[in-house]
Amino acid sequence: MPIRSMAVVPANTTGSGGALTDVTGVSYSASNGYGSKYHLYAAGLDWTKPVGLLVHFHGDGAFEYNNPTNAWMLGGVNGMIAQAKARNMILLVPLTPDDAVGRFTWWAWYGKEENPRYAKDLIAYILGRYKIDKKRIWLSGYSGGSQFITRYLLPHFGVDLGIVGGGFICFAGGQAPASTFAPYNPAFKAAWHCRWVAGALDDGTGSSDGFNAIAASNAGAAWYSGQGFVTEVTQLAGKGHDLDGLYGPNTGSEIDARPVPATLAEMKKLRHGGQVIKEGRTLIGGVLTTVYKST
Repeated sequence: MPIRSMAVVPANTTGSGGALTDVTGVSYSASNGYGSKYHLYAAGLDWTKPVGLLVHFHGDGAFEYNNPTNAWMLGGVNGMIAQAKARNMILLVPLTPDDAVGRFTWWAWYGKEENPRYAKDLIAYILGRYKIDKKRIWLSGYSGGSQFITRYLLPHFGVDLGIVGGGFICFAGGQAPASTFAPYNPAFKAAWHCRWVAGALDDGTGSSDGFNAIAASNAGAAWYSGQGFVTEVTQLAGKGHDLDGLYGPNTGSEIDARPVPATLAEMKKLRHGGQVIKEGRTLIGGVLTTVYKST
């Protein structure tokens, strides 16, 4: 069974048709009838190399969505837009379709077929329009956006997002799931890294709603750790709920710290008994994966 040559196979989606530019305020409607908008930053990426995806879920009120050039989070040389591009990743920033409480939250419409379905459909839509390395899919959230990731989106759809590797970084929030959840398979657990970042002073004291981000982070980390995920909690000394200018650098360093899951090699020409084998599949971390196709 001779092997002529070998090369690393990226676990890419086969999407096409997406704009290779920065676009803002793009409308999108999901299968549940919910509609909203998103920003997407894809200009200047190197498509000859694997391209990752970072999806950010805004906090209550959607300040970062409404102010994408502000250096508080998305804009500036250290903002999340720059951090994503420096790592050859698309940044997707959706606006919640939920304005029922007048605050534009991700967590208020939390049922599986509500905001979680909208987010899941949007991510699938983007994966279908770009060639994305499924080993480099990351989620980030701030406050209510973090709550949405850990309590609702991943519990309902974590196994359906097409993720082979990546993780999440949750700022100022991220409690344990609020309801039943789809069991996570071992491959997803092994490839998914869970990180919480909270200000060491963010204990709810003096806040209008009493939300304790430290307690939320610790509870979320304990739950996900109990499910077999790799977890880490960081408290930033002297900081409260507002982590002005620190979101981008912490996101970039977290992505850099996590190794991309290894893949098997592609065999350019594989023969057995004189016949060319057209396709080979094997289990990688419990997932049946195509590792060879004849060319």
